[in-house]
Amino acid sequence: MPTIKPQTFHTGAHHATCTARRNYLERDGRALDRICFNVSDPEHWDRELDSTRAQYHLRGSVTYREYIISPSASDHASVAQVRDLAYRWCEENFPTAEAVIILHNDNKSRIAQGKKGIVHAHVVVNSVDLEAGRKIALDNEKVREVHNSLQRIAATLGLSRMPDYIKGQRLVSTQPRRITQTERRLELRGVRPWKSEVRDMALQALSLSATPQEFKQCLDRADIDLLVSCGRIYLADRDNPTRACRADRLDAALSAQGITRSLNHSQNAPEQIYKTSDVKRELGKGNQAQLQMQAYDHRCRKALETYHTLVKKSVAADTLNKLPSFQLPKPYTQAEKQRAAQAGRLFFEAAQRLARADSKASETINKNTPTTQFPPNRPRTHGLDR
Repeated sequence: MPTIKPQTFHTGAHHATCTARRNYLERDGRALDRICFNVSDPEHWDRELDSTRAQYHLRGSVTYREYIISPSASDHASVAQVRDLAYRWCEENFPTAEAVIILHNDNKSRIAQGKKGIVHAHVVVNSVDLEAGRKIALDNEKVREVHNSLQRIAATLGLSRMPDYIKGQRLVSTQPRRITQTERRLELRGVRPWKSEVRDMALQALSLSATPQEFKQCLDRADIDLLVSCGRIYLADRDNPTRACRADRLDAALSAQGITRSLNHSQNAPEQIYKTSDVKRELGKGNQAQLQMQAYDHRCRKALETYHTLVKKSVAADTLNKLPSFQLPKPYTQAEKQRAAQAGRLFFEAAQRLARADSKASETINKNTPTTQFPPNRPRTHGLDR
């Protein structure tokens, strides 16, 4: 049952060049084997891949991609099997691209538990199609193709396989903790993303809860709003209404099914067995206040867009000294008043930033525009000026 995990590397980001990536993949002799595909100089494969990209001058920020192919632990795949699996997969899916296969066996989590590592392959594929002279794209259809191809080849090698992805079916990540590339870049720079904070607090609240009501109360004490809409659970930072996301995209345990499973296995759980529909209904109770807050946030954003348009008109008319003042929409219900008190300062600061940016842009234009000096008006006379 081999899994495949694609990683995309961009210009200016972490490991933007193949040289930097090679230092990670082959450091301290951790590489069990290396196989090159469409590469003329295997000893300096990283330089060759970087040089090829520089020659083609392709658009976009994607420099190369890396596909991690890992068989199931129950298969006990050998180095020769994984090498054959990765090479045949690469030959079938990227026949006109430069690729390098690096085999590893150092699974940190398994070794920390005293288990034997799983042999897996890191396939580095350059972003240039050598025949077409274009950049290789990775859309959802291509993701389905590379997954189904890997399962088909694994079956021929005697390895277990996963079900194929069906065309048109939504792709769902198999990783329990779902971290975006932006989060990884922030963590590498030493910045803690807001999604990590929401994820950790929500998981902690779930571990301390035995019922949906307790889970909701724990989130409320952590200043996290929970909203159930169209059968999906959303989490939002109460202090910043722009920080909201779907719970299942933070962690698989925060999906409706994951929450139901956790509540049923809780030590302090009541005797009843929860169903997913029951949990959604219980969590969805009292959503009226959150929906009113969400609607008020939408009205505030509309008011901010209107204010930005008025500022632009004032700049165009050169009346910066008569800039309009930003005003929040009038709150009516108690929930809207609460949201106005929480988020009003953020929207006022955003309005000030917009006004400052437009004012600076106007000043820059005026400074860079040459002024024409006209002579003073004088009465015209017939003949020569006297």
